[in-house]
Amino acid sequence: MNVTCFDIFEWDLIENTLLANSDFSDGNLSWVVEDLGNPTAFEAHRRMLENADLIFIDAPKDGIFEYHLIPKLLNLDYVNPFAVLVIDDINFYNMKDLWHSIGPGRIDFTFLGHVSGTGVVFPKFCEKLN
Repeated sequence: MNVTCFDIFEWDLIENTLLANSDFSDGNLSWVVEDLGNPTAFEAHRRMLENADLIFIDAPKDGIFEYHLIPKLLNLDYVNPFAVLVIDDINFYNMKDLWHSIGPGRIDFTFLGHVSGTGVVFPKFCEKLN
């Protein structure tokens, strides 16, 4: 299994990180400094995203970023028909409208996650969002 993390800055700039250089040595974990909110960056990584089995989204909850990214992720042509999106903090005030706009194909897993909400989405069973 491979895990690719996307962030807008390097992992070693995160205060109190538990990661170490050795975590990246076998190639199973990689860190990509890209803003997937940028259409060019998103397109550059489209094939990798479409081949993903699971995508975990823990973005800024600024009321903008997720509203652009999540519809793009839902509209991908996933290789795995049972690919899963996990969306963090679905109970935040500025995430509720987005969460409910997804419609069928979403499950609220807050009871297994944390109080700010954990949502699981199966893109295959969702309507495409704009």
